Amino acid sequence: MKAGSKALRITERGLVLLGLLLLVVFAFAHIHRFVMFRAEITKFETRQLQSTKEGPAGIEATDGPTRNADLHQAQDPDYSLWSNRRTKSSGESS
Repeated sequence: MKAGSKALRITERGLVLLGLLLLVVFAFAHIHRFVMFRAEITKFETRQLQSTKEGPAGIEATDGPTRNADLHQAQDPDYSLWSNRRTKSSGESS
Protein backbone atom coordinates (compact mmCIF):
# COMPACT_ATOMS: atom_id res chain seq x y z
CA MET A 1 0.00 0.00 0.00
CA LYS A 2 1.28 3.41 -0.90
CA ALA A 3 1.54 6.20 1.64
CA GLY A 4 -0.57 8.47 -0.56
CA SER A 5 -3.52 6.06 -0.66
CA LYS A 6 -3.35 5.53 3.11
CA ALA A 7 -3.49 9.26 3.75
CA LEU A 8 -6.37 9.51 1.27
CA ARG A 9 -8.35 6.82 3.12
CA ILE A 10 -7.79 8.53 6.47
CA THR A 11 -8.92 11.83 4.97
CA GLU A 12 -12.01 10.20 3.44
CA ARG A 13 -13.00 8.57 6.73
CA GLY A 14 -12.45 11.80 8.60
CA LEU A 15 -14.64 13.72 6.14
CA VAL A 16 -17.39 11.08 6.32
CA LEU A 17 -17.34 11.22 10.11
CA LEU A 18 -17.40 15.02 10.02
CA GLY A 19 -20.36 14.93 7.63
CA LEU A 20 -22.25 12.53 9.90
CA LEU A 21 -21.48 14.68 12.92
CA LEU A 22 -22.78 17.78 11.13
CA LEU A 23 -25.97 15.92 10.14
CA VAL A 24 -26.54 14.93 13.78
CA VAL A 25 -26.01 18.53 14.94
CA PHE A 26 -28.39 19.77 12.22
CA ALA A 27 -31.08 17.25 13.21
CA PHE A 28 -30.66 18.09 16.91
CA ALA A 29 -31.00 21.81 16.17
CA HIS A 30 -34.25 21.28 14.27
CA ILE A 31 -35.69 19.01 16.95
CA HIS A 32 -34.72 21.56 19.62
CA ARG A 33 -36.33 24.37 17.61
CA PHE A 34 -39.56 22.37 17.22
CA VAL A 35 -39.77 21.53 20.93
CA MET A 36 -38.98 25.08 22.06
CA PHE A 37 -41.47 26.54 19.57
CA ARG A 38 -44.24 24.35 20.98
CA ALA A 39 -43.27 25.25 24.54
CA GLU A 40 -43.31 28.98 23.81
CA ILE A 41 -46.66 28.76 21.99
CA THR A 42 -48.14 26.97 25.00
CA LYS A 43 -46.70 29.59 27.35
CA PHE A 44 -48.05 32.40 25.16
CA GLU A 45 -51.54 30.86 25.01
CA THR A 46 -51.54 30.43 28.79
CA ARG A 47 -50.64 34.10 29.26
CA GLN A 48 -53.34 35.11 26.77
CA LEU A 49 -55.96 33.12 28.69
CA GLN A 50 -54.84 34.67 31.97
CA SER A 51 -54.94 38.19 30.56
CA THR A 52 -58.48 37.70 29.22
CA LYS A 53 -59.65 36.56 32.66
CA GLU A 54 -58.14 39.62 34.28
CA GLY A 55 -59.20 43.17 33.59
CA PRO A 56 -56.96 46.24 33.61
CA ALA A 57 -54.41 46.44 36.43
CA GLY A 58 -54.84 42.72 37.19
CA ILE A 59 -58.39 43.07 38.57
CA GLU A 60 -60.72 40.17 37.89
CA ALA A 61 -63.18 41.05 35.15
CA THR A 62 -66.89 40.52 35.60
CA ASP A 63 -68.68 37.86 33.61
CA GLY A 64 -71.03 40.38 32.00
CA PRO A 65 -70.00 42.71 29.21
CA THR A 66 -68.35 45.89 30.42
CA ARG A 67 -68.61 49.00 28.31
CA ASN A 68 -66.92 52.31 28.53
CA ALA A 69 -69.33 54.93 27.22
CA ASP A 70 -66.52 57.33 26.27
CA LEU A 71 -64.96 54.80 23.90
CA HIS A 72 -68.16 53.99 22.06
CA GLN A 73 -69.37 57.50 21.28
CA ALA A 74 -69.15 58.07 17.55
CA GLN A 75 -68.13 61.57 16.59
CA ASP A 76 -68.51 63.09 13.16
CA PRO A 77 -65.16 63.67 11.44
CA ASP A 78 -63.92 67.19 10.83
CA TYR A 79 -64.45 67.85 7.12
CA SER A 80 -63.07 71.41 7.19
CA LEU A 81 -59.65 70.46 5.77
CA TRP A 82 -61.01 68.12 3.09
CA SER A 83 -61.35 69.13 -0.52
CA ASN A 84 -64.84 69.77 -1.89
CA ARG A 85 -64.56 66.80 -4.20
CA ARG A 86 -63.69 64.48 -1.34
CA THR A 87 -66.50 65.71 0.92
CA LYS A 88 -68.99 65.22 -1.90
CA SER A 89 -67.81 61.64 -2.52
CA SER A 90 -67.85 60.79 1.21
CA GLY A 91 -71.41 62.10 1.53
CA GLU A 92 -72.53 59.81 -1.30
CA SER A 93 -71.04 56.65 0.22
CA SER A 94 -72.62 57.04 3.65
